Amino acid sequence: MTRKAIDGWQGLCFFLGITLGVIPLIQFALGTRRGGLLRFVFGDDPGAARWIVPLVILAVAIAAITLLERRKART
Repeated sequence: MTRKAIDGWQGLCFFLGITLGVIPLIQFALGTRRGGLLRFVFGDDPGAARWIVPLVILAVAIAAITLLERRKART
């Protein structure tokens, strides 16, 4: 995999981590209405999943970016 491809994958992971992880967490913390995607998936009362799912998505995105950065250093 080339450095350019790794940069592209890192950008995608960053984008998904922000849009599906950070933004929903901020919305929940501020008490605003949650986004349509999570409402569609979990319904009107998701319980603890409204915090757990964005945190897991954010953790996976950070781990993927870290692993891709290590791979980029070897190329």
